[in-house]
Amino acid sequence: MAELSALLLTFLKALGKYRWYAVAVAWVVGLIGWAVVYRMPDEYQSTARVYVDTQSILKPLMAGMTTMPNIEEQVMFMRRTLISRPNVERVIRMVDLDIKTRSVNDKERLIDELTSQISISGTGNDDIYTIAYTNPDPRLGKDVVQSLLTIFVEGSVGGKKQDSEKAVQFIDDQIKTYEEKLAQAENALKDFKI
Repeated sequence: MAELSALLLTFLKALGKYRWYAVAVAWVVGLIGWAVVYRMPDEYQSTARVYVDTQSILKPLMAGMTTMPNIEEQVMFMRRTLISRPNVERVIRMVDLDIKTRSVNDKERLIDELTSQISISGTGNDDIYTIAYTNPDPRLGKDVVQSLLTIFVEGSVGGKKQDSEKAVQFIDDQIKTYEEKLAQAENALKDFKI
């Protein structure tokens, strides 16, 4: 313990003796750090959070009758298709990024860059997903995320409409089946009475 306190005292005396050098070094490091931060490009991140309703219209109707498709698999499929090549090309057209491309190679590079900069993350338990895009231009970042959100909503509305149509078709089929059973039962009752 005595050695430690002696070492600490020696260090404090040296610090007092060379304090102006320490202040100068701190200023130089601070100025260099400020210059590096000043030269860094601005990065803006635009995000959107989406709730994906995994309750299908068919689920209550078909309970106990057939197996339901795995909803989590459908959501994962939606995540993969959202960043598919046709959707990325659609985003490029929606945001007017294709105006800047001059050749096919430029367009391919733009598609690759956009695909790598878009991220979709989320938790499977909460069904809340985050679409994020980072770009030096804040307006472009917002427009890209808005376009992705529009594509996502259009895709899910189409899926809900398809589920509704399937539910109506299922109910119609059930009504026809019960009508046939009722007609058979009435004929059997009529035959019994005769």
